[in-house]
Amino acid sequence: MVQPGSHQVLLSWWRTHAIAQVEHQAVNERVHDDAGWSPRYLFNTAMSAGIAILGLLLSSPAVVIGAMLISPLMGPIIGLGFALATADAHQIKRATIALIGGSIFAVLFCALLVLMSPLQNVTTEIAARTRPNLFDLIVALFSALAGSYATIRGRAGTIVGVAIATALMPPLAVIGFGLATWNGTVFFGSLLLFVTNFVTIALTAAVMARIYGFGPTLSPHQTVFQSIAIIGTLAERYNAGGRACVRQELAIVHKAADLRPALCRIVDGYYRMFMREPVMRDIWQATQADRTLQKLDDDDVEFLAGLLLDAFKRVEPRRDAATLVAVARLIMTLIAAAVRHAITLKPKESDRMIVLFKRMLPENPAALTDAR
Repeated sequence: MVQPGSHQVLLSWWRTHAIAQVEHQAVNERVHDDAGWSPRYLFNTAMSAGIAILGLLLSSPAVVIGAMLISPLMGPIIGLGFALATADAHQIKRATIALIGGSIFAVLFCALLVLMSPLQNVTTEIAARTRPNLFDLIVALFSALAGSYATIRGRAGTIVGVAIATALMPPLAVIGFGLATWNGTVFFGSLLLFVTNFVTIALTAAVMARIYGFGPTLSPHQTVFQSIAIIGTLAERYNAGGRACVRQELAIVHKAADLRPALCRIVDGYYRMFMREPVMRDIWQATQADRTLQKLDDDDVEFLAGLLLDAFKRVEPRRDAATLVAVARLIMTLIAAAVRHAITLKPKESDRMIVLFKRMLPENPAALTDAR
């Protein structure tokens, strides 16, 4: 069998030790809850915006940090990133409406407070948010990575630090200040900072979600036939890899004594492949539940039996052809059944079962045609 490359081993390790540890449904539900428009979201946006603009007008970093802590804007942005990763059009629309609506509300609310305030000077805190640079982008990137990881792995406390680092609400408050004072430099500078932060977080969240196994799922509009087609395509892909390995092992069979070692290597190869790729087990279970997909399985066994039959004919050309066909089919069916049974057992039991099965293989399978 062809040995897996280092990238395949790494991918397998990642699927087993990272992706498999994530409760995808729970994360999706949590992200969905935080990404939409609600009275609580509107209230927190108003409170955060009010505290932010007052802190900026007073040039008080401590007050500005307080506004960051209660800002709810991270929810829709992270939700938008996850929606992009899962190609969920409804969630994209929902998160976008919440983000745009909340942002506009925050800007207008801050502008109103500035108009009513006797303090309308550009303070150092306001000026600091009108000149975005590369370091602001890097901060947004690192914060997005931390926020996405915290969301996926359930580290809720980390979101507080991320909210402070990305500072989503203060730029909106500064936009409101620029609008109220008709200061274009302040308005467009802070707008650029907010857009930079928001786009960086959303795209980074989408990438992180894909890395951790979040992807397009079946929607209510997808039919059972589409599901079968998807599983069938995956099954064909893995079957093609298995056929190539079997063909390679049987190609080096030149005498009867080579048959049993080749079959043992095929058993080991298939067993490793199933253990290395957990998705193969899921695909196999799905193929057993549908007649159309069972046909794919039957065709694969028939193809592999044909490869084994060619090897039989090379080493035992005088044997009865019809019986060789039956023996080849039987052996490949038994190999498939043994491996698939083994992967349902605990690791030590499955290893022992594979060893026992290989011992059962005859020294010269082609000689089974002698049986009466």
